[in-house]
Amino acid sequence: MRMRVLIAVVLAAMVSAAAAQGDLRAPATLPALGTSQFAKSLEVARAHATHVWRDTPPLNADGTVNGYVEIARGDRRKWEFDIGANRRAIDRTMPEDLGKVSIRRS
Repeated sequence: MRMRVLIAVVLAAMVSAAAAQGDLRAPATLPALGTSQFAKSLEVARAHATHVWRDTPPLNADGTVNGYVEIARGDRRKWEFDIGANRRAIDRTMPEDLGKVSIRRS
């Protein structure tokens, strides 16, 4: 229950911040670079009809949230999903001196 309230508060804050910046409507067209990158992404994805990372809904019927950890605890490798290869790939390695974020579970 607390997690749902927290998520609702965070989403409300994000919407308020976006509204303060002006028009919230999506642009009618993508910029040229966005259009070409989107077309390339669709083309490489065509070979893979479905994939668990891409096609799993974000919310479950019981209210729990699906998420994928891109950096495992104790690891500095940042993973991304390479849709063209239909697999995870190391995107970059995070520096050792990068600040730590503690995660508390309620």
